[in-house]
Amino acid sequence: MSQKPTLLIIDDEVNLTRSLKIALKSQDYEIALAHDAAEGLAAAHALRPFMILLDLRLPDSDGLQPLSRLCTLLADSKIVMMSAHGDISTAVEAVKMGASDFVTKPFDVAQLRQSVSLCLAETQAVRHTCGLIGQSPVMEKLARELTLIANSHTRTILLLGESGTGKTAAASELHRQSQLGNKPFIEVNCAALPEALLEAELFGAEKGAYTGAHRSRGGLIEAADGGTLFLDEVGELTLPTQAKLLSFLENQRYRPVGSATEKQADVRVIAATNLHLRNAMEEGRFRSDLFYRLNVMPVHIPSLSERREDIPLLMAYFADRFRCSGKALFFAETVTEAFCQYSWPGNIRELRNLIERLSVLYPGQVITIEMLPPDWQIVRDEASSLQEVSAATRTSIQPQTDVAPCGQLASDAVAVSNPVVSHLANEEKKIILHALRETGGHKGNAAKLLQISRHALKRRLQKLGIQS
Repeated sequence: MSQKPTLLIIDDEVNLTRSLKIALKSQDYEIALAHDAAEGLAAAHALRPFMILLDLRLPDSDGLQPLSRLCTLLADSKIVMMSAHGDISTAVEAVKMGASDFVTKPFDVAQLRQSVSLCLAETQAVRHTCGLIGQSPVMEKLARELTLIANSHTRTILLLGESGTGKTAAASELHRQSQLGNKPFIEVNCAALPEALLEAELFGAEKGAYTGAHRSRGGLIEAADGGTLFLDEVGELTLPTQAKLLSFLENQRYRPVGSATEKQADVRVIAATNLHLRNAMEEGRFRSDLFYRLNVMPVHIPSLSERREDIPLLMAYFADRFRCSGKALFFAETVTEAFCQYSWPGNIRELRNLIERLSVLYPGQVITIEMLPPDWQIVRDEASSLQEVSAATRTSIQPQTDVAPCGQLASDAVAVSNPVVSHLANEEKKIILHALRETGGHKGNAAKLLQISRHALKRRLQKLGIQS
């Protein structure tokens, strides 16, 4: 395989693919061509392209079926659908299924070349970070664990953590650091496909095994042979599929759908879930034998609220990654403080999506609280509350030393540690309790004494766990 990244073009018009290969030629990447769905899928398996230009109408497939398979096979690849028909409804459906864009023929070659360059730059930026960003104690501990596990002989690993914490990044890092790093890394989202399709995707299928199976095809286990198979959202598998997966994990042998012959594979299996599998097991939704088979080497991926010290570092990283027109965002101190205090139920994914959105709306600007989207009112309120209570704190106590606020972005991206956050919260709690005592527990009067609104005081009581 070439050391350069690959752009894959799948289109049955031979002359068009040749013209595109000439027009998009670059020293930064290789270009591979395929002229039907089967050839394209095989090339995608082998080359792991950073971007795919995929024609909507291929002679050996039905509409968006190749897109579905590619989205399952190559979760990190950008797929752009091409069509001469300009079908808006199909374009919308393609984007819903996972396509990054939909372009119509004839192309604006300059625009297409720019899109390819941007995709390549983003892909390289993501890969260079190795997926793990953070200097907090929990992240340092995680990095050490992943290194030890990656270089061990463990064949089954279970990643546990909330949705959006970076389990896919951790799985990629395990693969990258292992001796399998130059072998295939195949990811499948177990929750994204219905049971019938998932079994065929995993194990492959013989011709005629089910309606629409016009030819035999290999599955994702076969594609991962010699490398790593990453089963994301494994807790969503149905009980029958769990049984088949258990059988495969026992001896790495499997039987394609509709086949009477078993095949042998040699893969490391990394499974991930945001579910409490023990609870699911007790409720009869997850097989106990599969749980114990997967739970050989469990790894906890911390939530963002468990590593608030890393939030400024992540903010700086995503601001640089999503810079528009060469301009990266900056953040006002109040925004950084508010982000450090916010609970982030969507974890890193939620933070990433917000900063990407702000990067598009305010390229190169300093983000203030007022610039946060309307659906982020809760963060706006938190920031206002922090400012109001902070003002009251400054008039009530004289600190011995200057303490940097949580999340203040410095040029070296050094974050403040959790003890500082705890200290500030304790001081704030003392002031609020003092105000409540002074006013006999009357919240309205306490808010006036603190020079904040009653609503802001109510939020702070809830945030600090004060019962009154």
